[in-house]
Amino acid sequence: MTTTTAATFRVVTGEHAAEHVARRRRPGEPLADRDALHRGIDPDGTAGAAGRQLAHAAWCALIDRARAVAGGRVVWIVHPHPTPDQRARYVSAGYELVDTGPPHPETGAAVPKGTGTAANVQAATKRHENIASIPRRTDGWWPR
Repeated sequence: MTTTTAATFRVVTGEHAAEHVARRRRPGEPLADRDALHRGIDPDGTAGAAGRQLAHAAWCALIDRARAVAGGRVVWIVHPHPTPDQRARYVSAGYELVDTGPPHPETGAAVPKGTGTAANVQAATKRHENIASIPRRTDGWWPR
């Protein structure tokens, strides 16, 4: 009898979600980018409701299939601006949430308690991974 480890679904939200995932995703870890999927289905934004419905159906199928085949991998989900209902569904499904930016400018939705914020992003990513990009001293940056 073989046992399979459940996948970890990590939903990254906010303005810098794609950059966050690009820096932290390891080879072999699946990536689902909601905005990229929608752009692939409706690249010029003219499909309207039909394009949104098709993108949503493709998104649901993608997530269902990821649950079935991901095994013990981390599945990265880039969803820059989820609605409060979408956030609640992610949380109720047991997905990890990492917020990389301020609340959504249109909905004003804040990050659910216990997720997001800079402190949680650092904790989730084990601090800053590219230590060379952190400035040590700034006194030599500007001419005197």
